[in-house]
Amino acid sequence: MGSSRGFQLRLRTRAGGIRRVLRLGQARLRQCGCDSYRRLALLAAFFRLIETTILIVAALNDFYVLRLLSGASYLTTINSDQLAALARLSIGMHGSAYSVALLLFGFGSSVFCYLWLKSGYIPRPLAVWGLLASAWVGICAFAFVVFPELTRVINVGYYGGPIFLFELTVGLWLAIKSVRTPPPMPTTA
Repeated sequence: MGSSRGFQLRLRTRAGGIRRVLRLGQARLRQCGCDSYRRLALLAAFFRLIETTILIVAALNDFYVLRLLSGASYLTTINSDQLAALARLSIGMHGSAYSVALLLFGFGSSVFCYLWLKSGYIPRPLAVWGLLASAWVGICAFAFVVFPELTRVINVGYYGGPIFLFELTVGLWLAIKSVRTPPPMPTTA
């Protein structure tokens, strides 16, 4: 049952990715704590929370598929064609959930990048790049929901490459250069 181990490894990897996204979102909110943009930050966090919830449900559904394909004795009452149909239906649900989560990721990441842009904590060209890359992910995800056949033409490299490079660059920027903090405001006492 080597494929079962590979499937479980992919699920664990996906759960690790979800945890990293949550940590990055929390760090973004802390670093971009502009009071005037608090509502936007909460909106972005809401989008990312719903996205993560959908991905967690999709991962749990993947465990359901694994049970259907496990060959357990309680499944002998269902013929193999019905089991295959149930498994295929559940795998299809995963793709639909991923598309909706990708759409929410595009929205949430766009708002976060707008906050980066307005805060001045990272270089302006980098924030604009992130804003455009996030919007591109959202547009592609919306197109995938409306026109599912586009997934055969546009692969993850086209819509995921720019945002991947942005996330990687911002992570390195923050690790090496840290956040640019604006000068302290003079007190009027």
